[in-house]
Amino acid sequence: MPRWCEERQMEDGSVMILCHSGSRPKPEKCDYCDRPHVSLCDWVLEYGLENPTCDKKLCNIHAMKPMPEFGNPHQDIDYCPEHYEMHKMNLKEVKHGN
Repeated sequence: MPRWCEERQMEDGSVMILCHSGSRPKPEKCDYCDRPHVSLCDWVLEYGLENPTCDKKLCNIHAMKPMPEFGNPHQDIDYCPEHYEMHKMNLKEVKHGN
């Protein structure tokens, strides 16, 4: 029986290695194409206690990085194409004071 391992980052920064027996599960597909998804959309749908996010599955092609604003590179944030366009519109409104 095949064995495979994966690394998981813990909240405290440590890394846990999990080993599994059996075949590796197939990755879920991107919501926009047939590529495997690597991230979820981080657009906040509603601000509150839990801050639910869009969570559309995104491949490397469809995971859009937000534009840096005020020196913050947003390295861990990805947006789906629709929310990326909304992000760009929000930046234009802030820049032009509308």
